[in-house]
Amino acid sequence: MCDLAGLHRVLSVGAFHCGDHTNACEAQLVMVARSRSHAKALATEVVAHMGKPSGTEGGALGEWIALDYDDLIIHIMDADTYEVYRAEGLWSEFSLLTYPQASGA
Repeated sequence: MCDLAGLHRVLSVGAFHCGDHTNACEAQLVMVARSRSHAKALATEVVAHMGKPSGTEGGALGEWIALDYDDLIIHIMDADTYEVYRAEGLWSEFSLLTYPQASGA
């Protein structure tokens, strides 16, 4: 998944283990896209790579797209939306899973 993020030049990627805190999922992945159109294109590529999610929210506008793959929820945000919500703060009680930052920003 993070290889896909690097390929599409996302601004940043963060992954959080949350299985100890919620039954909703085991992990959440946050990708910050360059724009709304970039976020929508990235979501399309994630679905092409991973298959149809069990749930999707926010695809029409592209500000914040959530793709629910049961044990993994993928959040794709445009940079402006990310600045407002700072997703890492929303899930600060979860363990941060480290991965090298995507290249090409």
